[in-house]
Amino acid sequence: MVTPMASQGALVDIGKILQEVELKRQEDREQQEKTLQVYMKQMQQQIQQLQPFQREAKKREHSRHQPSQKKKTPKIPKFYGGCDPKIYLDWEAQVEQIFNENHVKDQTQVDLVVLGFFEYAKTWWHKVCKNYDQGPPATSWMDIKTLMHARFVPPSYRKELFLKLQRLHQGPMCVSEYFKKLESQMFRVGIKETNKEKIKRFVNGLRRDIQDQVELYEYSTLQNVFTLALRIETHLKRKNRARKSYSPNHYYSHSWKGKAKEKHDKSPSKSHQEPSSKNKSPSGHTHHSTSQRSTSIKCFKCLGYKHIALNFLIKRTMIL
Repeated sequence: MVTPMASQGALVDIGKILQEVELKRQEDREQQEKTLQVYMKQMQQQIQQLQPFQREAKKREHSRHQPSQKKKTPKIPKFYGGCDPKIYLDWEAQVEQIFNENHVKDQTQVDLVVLGFFEYAKTWWHKVCKNYDQGPPATSWMDIKTLMHARFVPPSYRKELFLKLQRLHQGPMCVSEYFKKLESQMFRVGIKETNKEKIKRFVNGLRRDIQDQVELYEYSTLQNVFTLALRIETHLKRKNRARKSYSPNHYYSHSWKGKAKEKHDKSPSKSHQEPSSKNKSPSGHTHHSTSQRSTSIKCFKCLGYKHIALNFLIKRTMIL
């Protein structure tokens, strides 16, 4: 029989065991929380250490994808306002190239161009600004270019350039030189032509032998015609060199000349054997001239002298 005292003691032991288990669980939880806190602190420290590197990487990516907004202002070449229109046209071409490369806005274009004026060009621009009462005289590069064309490029020079362009042909120039000259003349004249008109002008100015070959092919752009003309020119040059170096007439003529010289050097000259009295007389003079003519006659079959090929065949039949 189990006494009530023993049952109470057993219950007390079980309660103690449960309390100990509960305490252990709480301790484990606290340790886990502590370890988690330590781990989180370490992670935060690592993240803080990596933040500057991340910012630099973001800046690099941003600078790669977006072009830099701060650009250096391009330098415009100086213009002094001389009387030679060729100098102005060259200066204009340089300025246009600078603006196309740097994508400069209209108002900044005018400001930069005005900063490039010196001496007479500066005084001319001040006069233009005074004459214009309503607003600025030019708001873009095209406006200022038209004003400068009217002042520094006379109409007589334009007519000369246009006539030169109309009369321009390849002649002794190579295709590349002719193409460069044509482009520069067209730029200076300022003609706005379509692609077909440019091709027609280029082809009509080519040499006849190259032009005949170019017209056999199809082309769509001026660059295609230019490359085609270059290829045809190189092909014709090779052909002419081959003809000169391998022509049979050229070879045989040189060989006959060499043999004729050798025979002429070996045979004694008749003019030295004849007496001086004959040379003085007119009859002797005629005989000497006829002998020279007979020796100069040459047969192209036996390479002999004093007869031709027709007489050589007659002699051969007579001997047989």
